[in-house]
Amino acid sequence: MTIHLYRTGNVLALLGISRSTLNLWVSQGKFPKPRKLGQRLNVWSSTDIDSWLGSANSHFKSGGGV
Repeated sequence: MTIHLYRTGNVLALLGISRSTLNLWVSQGKFPKPRKLGQRLNVWSSTDIDSWLGSANSHFKSGGGV
């Protein structure tokens, strides 16, 4: 299994959200925290995003919100 790393811009495009929404979700624990690859480089693993998308999908199907 290949694990891809997504930079912030890729995550924003994938989810269709703004940077401020992403930061809010991370601070509220609604989205996984990024991994730091340097002082200014944040990335998310494809496994973290896939897991979150799966749980968010089931959450919305059951009538929940963000």
